[in-house]
Amino acid sequence: MRFLIECTHTFFNPAHNTGIQRVVRNIVEHLPEATEEVEFRPVVLKEGELYGVKDLPDVDEEPQYSDVPPWPYRVLERVEQRHAGLSRRYQRINERPSFQRSKNARRALFVVVKALDLGLRALKKGLRTIGDRVEDQRLERLELSENDHLILIDASWNYSQAPQAFEAINASGAKIYGAVHDIIPLTNPEFFHGKLVDDFSKWFEAVAQLAAGYICVSRTTMERTRNKVNALVGSQAGERKVYDYFYSGSDFSRQTQRGSVRPQLMDIFASDEPVYLMVGTIEPRKNHRYVLDAFDQLWQQGVRARLLIIGGQGWKCDDLVDRVLQHQHHGQALVMVNDATDAELNHCYQRANRLILASHDEGFGLPIIESMNNNLPVICSDIDIFREVGGQYCDYFDLSDCGSLAAQVKAQLGDTNEVAALEGWRWDNWREATRRFCDNLVDLARRSEASRG
Repeated sequence: MRFLIECTHTFFNPAHNTGIQRVVRNIVEHLPEATEEVEFRPVVLKEGELYGVKDLPDVDEEPQYSDVPPWPYRVLERVEQRHAGLSRRYQRINERPSFQRSKNARRALFVVVKALDLGLRALKKGLRTIGDRVEDQRLERLELSENDHLILIDASWNYSQAPQAFEAINASGAKIYGAVHDIIPLTNPEFFHGKLVDDFSKWFEAVAQLAAGYICVSRTTMERTRNKVNALVGSQAGERKVYDYFYSGSDFSRQTQRGSVRPQLMDIFASDEPVYLMVGTIEPRKNHRYVLDAFDQLWQQGVRARLLIIGGQGWKCDDLVDRVLQHQHHGQALVMVNDATDAELNHCYQRANRLILASHDEGFGLPIIESMNNNLPVICSDIDIFREVGGQYCDYFDLSDCGSLAAQVKAQLGDTNEVAALEGWRWDNWREATRRFCDNLVDLARRSEASRG
């Protein structure tokens, strides 16, 4: 059996290093060596086909491929979409009455469309040439067979040709398994822009029709995925699919061991005031607004505590970002960093007093594990997935009242038993987690084969 670990988005966008990409990078880094029976191989989707990855660049190794930046692949995809629609647009315009009445207009339209067609073909050829210059160095074409199992663990909904590619892969005899980090764009679309909801919905529906099974990042996410798939394909077809889940590892990948830390992130820990850390993309689901409301209460009461927000600016967050930048405590008790490296994040985990997670919902909650791996206690919203992952080792607050969080922060000021609260806690490191992930994949494949008789 050969398991193909899809990492398209991470491969072609090395600078992206949010939750999904962190999981993908760590799994690829720790894949076990091939045996006579089983092989695990990272792959990418490119121009509707699968390519084996010889080397997945780390975030800070991007200059290794600086002669071929990621942009040719993204531009090529957009050009192909425009080219595919050119013929349809030509037919629609040509059928308009004004064009039907004029031979000269039809002739001029033909010349323009033909010129556009030739130009787009030349542009596509040029982009492929640029993109293929180091293909032998990084990628190699794969031949698929019925012994192959494609695991869609990356954000492949960002790849517009994914549904068509999945159908071709399925027709080759290879089996497809969805790897689901969360289904929140389906359950709470209000947290996202319409395009992401549309892209994810199309991806999820395409995978639901073709997948032999699913592996999810938590038990909670697995049960939600099972219910959503059954609703899409019917319970009879849905129950023929196999399911399992795994948990992410707790240690940082090797690139965190090197890299400097900016003075701003060193200065915030220079005083005796406790620092409360938030980690995650700034977007509505992460609920930064709730935490800022709670700290505004604390600061108005004279509580001396600092709030450090680390995360890239996402979507629907302009008002929140403006509120932070214009805040009277910005740059002192309130600091926001949108481009922290893994080395800087690790620095903050090791020095903060508490991690705060106020999410409305999550698929897993990787910062909980990264935090407690650094003996940093966690305060988080009282939601199912955080209870599953954090258990008795986290403190929980009520999302309906920001005073609940403010009260916990005040009660914990001066707590000297922070490390003792985590006694007995242990989590798999990434090598162990990847081993479990791979073992679960083998078990999924065998169960799937058994279910088909």
